[in-house]
Amino acid sequence: MLPPEERLEHLEGLIDELVALNREIPAIVEGKRDVRALRRLGLEGEILMVNTGASRITFCDRLAGRYAEAILLTDWDRTGGIIARDLRDNLKGRVRLERTLRKGLALYSEVSAVEELPGYLAGLERRIRGEAERTRAVSDEE
Repeated sequence: MLPPEERLEHLEGLIDELVALNREIPAIVEGKRDVRALRRLGLEGEILMVNTGASRITFCDRLAGRYAEAILLTDWDRTGGIIARDLRDNLKGRVRLERTLRKGLALYSEVSAVEELPGYLAGLERRIRGEAERTRAVSDEE
């Protein structure tokens, strides 16, 4: 596992890439909490929810009617994996799905859902600040 500073740097890089890409194409998430989490992370583009009461096939048909490309960002737990496969299979040949960001985020085993990302990021930042403050305190004592 990477040290906290490197994990933070990598995670911030993924989020920066996601924010930039979302300016051009929509992100697909499971529900409202995921939308709120992505907004807290700085996404300003369109975010589409799969879980709105419509079937996944209907969701895919509507998506394919409006977009040529989208960011697949379902959770990386079992349910999110099932949804991701369903979307990928139903959209094949109709919508290009950007999936590398989801795969990159799934590397963080401490987090299994999009809605957990802001808290995880804040925790990493606090941990790094705390370690830096402890290092400074030790240096000051010497």
